[in-house]
Amino acid sequence: MSTEELINSLLYEEESTTLDFKSEQYKFVKAQDWEKAELLKDIVAFSNAWRRSDAYILIGVKELKGGKSLIEGISDDLDDAQLQQFIQSKINKPIHFSYLTTEMEGKKIALITIPVQSRPVFLKKDFASLKANTVYVRRGSSTSIALPDEIASMGSSDNGEVKKSPKLEVFIVSGEHDEIQLDSIDESVLLAKIPGKDEFPKYGEIDYPPQFRHFALSSSLLGGKNREYYSEFAEYFRQVQSFFTLKIGVKNDGNLVARDVRAVVDFQGLPEGSVVFHECRVPERPEPETGYPSLHNYNRAPAIYDLSIKTIAEGYRANFDFGKLQSKDSLVCSECLCVKITDSCQISASVTIYSDDLEIPEKLNLLINVSAEVKNYSINEMMELSERFLIR
Repeated sequence: MSTEELINSLLYEEESTTLDFKSEQYKFVKAQDWEKAELLKDIVAFSNAWRRSDAYILIGVKELKGGKSLIEGISDDLDDAQLQQFIQSKINKPIHFSYLTTEMEGKKIALITIPVQSRPVFLKKDFASLKANTVYVRRGSSTSIALPDEIASMGSSDNGEVKKSPKLEVFIVSGEHDEIQLDSIDESVLLAKIPGKDEFPKYGEIDYPPQFRHFALSSSLLGGKNREYYSEFAEYFRQVQSFFTLKIGVKNDGNLVARDVRAVVDFQGLPEGSVVFHECRVPERPEPETGYPSLHNYNRAPAIYDLSIKTIAEGYRANFDFGKLQSKDSLVCSECLCVKITDSCQISASVTIYSDDLEIPEKLNLLINVSAEVKNYSINEMMELSERFLIR
């Protein structure tokens, strides 16, 4: 179920042990302790509630009993990392919850999700009106304090519960249509054999008569022909045909949000001379004109990389940072990984997935079958190809 579908269904429910509506955003940024205490109390109380399913707090929604609750929207947003630090620093043990914002009916709302987890949860120290070592618990649509025998039952009842956890899996996105493959893919490269640089004719040479030599001078000042365009294009073509590109994604099939998700992919079995590199290192397409900025090479790399690559003894290691991943959701790294191949081969990609919410990293293997075709190109063939590229 998507986030939008979930929220739509919650709008028809009433406040309960698993649901609360807040028409306004919690006071948090630059707020007093007594204002922050409301948020802390609600999350702790839902964590201690007697329930068998996730609890939700919908912010920016006004409850309408007997009908669909009204979306009023919020203007202020909260930072999940700051919320996590605030809540976790006040309680006796870490708890799992997530905060996200989305748009419904053209208005921004927020959703806090609190899964079933180990209890009891309580404050280590007094905070505003909240007391230390006191177990606040959600009952129906209100909050109360748990009695000693109830607290004892919380611990014993949790022993038989199935522990919630994320379940992470990596997949490959490849091809012209972003096809998704889970464990293996087939790729192909072209190993082009091209003539030497000095064998190509000069591009766009014009022999100006003496009386028109000033045109040649103006052309050189404003930007003229790139005389090496044919040879530069041939080298560009040779390089870009020798590699394929991949995107890596990760999905969470578990029943708990995964925070700080990171995938490490080790590439092994590469033929000698093969290279794994970031898309920002793809050669720039040559231009037939000089003195003018290229329109093909703008926005080649993001300011901050979510993908980094380095060499290791066995081959190459790629690190992908995905951040937070909600339950039943998936993310794809927007940056491409490029693999330059010198011969047909089968590449083994060993994947390790890390997350703050995984007790141990998850491991899996991906296989990439690469077919390499060798083809010789004549000078005329390369010149024809270069002219075709000008039309694009």
